[in-house]
Amino acid sequence: MYTSSISVYYPYTGDDFSEDRPVVTEIPAEAAGDERYTYEYGVMKATSEIAAIDAFGADRVMNVRPALIVGPGDRTDRFPYWLARIEKGGDIIIPGRRDEVVQYIDVRDLAQWMLRLLENKAAGTYNASGPGFPMTTNAFVHGIHASYNSAVNYVQIDDLDFLKNNDIIGIQPWVIQLPEYAGMSMSDNRKAIAAGLTFSPLSETVMATKEWWYSDVVTPERRQNILSGERSFMRREQEILEKWKAVAGR
Repeated sequence: MYTSSISVYYPYTGDDFSEDRPVVTEIPAEAAGDERYTYEYGVMKATSEIAAIDAFGADRVMNVRPALIVGPGDRTDRFPYWLARIEKGGDIIIPGRRDEVVQYIDVRDLAQWMLRLLENKAAGTYNASGPGFPMTTNAFVHGIHASYNSAVNYVQIDDLDFLKNNDIIGIQPWVIQLPEYAGMSMSDNRKAIAAGLTFSPLSETVMATKEWWYSDVVTPERRQNILSGERSFMRREQEILEKWKAVAGR
């Protein structure tokens, strides 16, 4: 079993993100900067899938392509950001249109399912993305807020040019809807569901992540950094809100 990634689909153009979609195995010569880095990761994952099949045979290999992995033990601050931001309350930016969707997978759901695939001696390629229905960004933040009692005011910013000009590329699992990223939350999970993948409710993922986030495993410095660290979006949020109010005439 190889843990791959939906990054094999980069650039996320078009509307077919099933496991049969051709993947990119070479970095375009013209790719540079952040684009080259994104290509490098996707190509590394795609070629590793091929290497696994070459080594063991297609009938003995499982290539699993998860979306954003969330839950206890998260080594990034991407999902915990939303927990910390909503707990803080106040004016909160929701980027993008109201109908934009997000995808993620609870690490516990992913691990349990991968073990079952191994036990069942399955083979093939699977997109491991959730939830089991199209979840909008608004449903996502409201679902997290249900586990808190903070006073919040959501500010929808749906102007793509404004988001891009203010370097709001992604507050994952939301990602700016530029052409090369537009399909990042559209991976087809029907094959995985048919193979037994199930999903925890968002509320359970939030509560488990909260318990871990406030345990001794996570340092106070890391919890503070997500609020005020140099790369924290919260440091820029108020300034961006003021710009948006001026642009929108509010």
